[in-house]
Amino acid sequence: MPLDVRLAEIGWHKDDQVAWGETARGDQIPARVVGLHRNHIVDLLTVDGELAGRPAGRMLQDRSSSTAMPAVGDWVAALPDGTIQEILPRRSTLARRSAADRDRIQILATNIDKAIVI
Repeated sequence: MPLDVRLAEIGWHKDDQVAWGETARGDQIPARVVGLHRNHIVDLLTVDGELAGRPAGRMLQDRSSSTAMPAVGDWVAALPDGTIQEILPRRSTLARRSAADRDRIQILATNIDKAIVI
């Protein structure tokens, strides 16, 4: 089964394929962020299964914007060891003002296809 067909099962879109072609380098793999934990540990989902990941050091140093860090739903370019190198462009974002700092945005989820509000 082609890679893009298997990725479609976890939400990969045609736009993601275009962005991947412009972003991917070397041995990077496409992965979807499915969970965030303390200390910047990130749960990634790839076509080969789950992988524990972490943002690259330069991402951790760029604290100028909360939107520069991976969020649940993001597609990322990661190394096979789980190091997140790039965040692919987001199609949509669900965000709110941060409770800790009202001047900052906190992203709750990205690349949302459908949402139910109750």
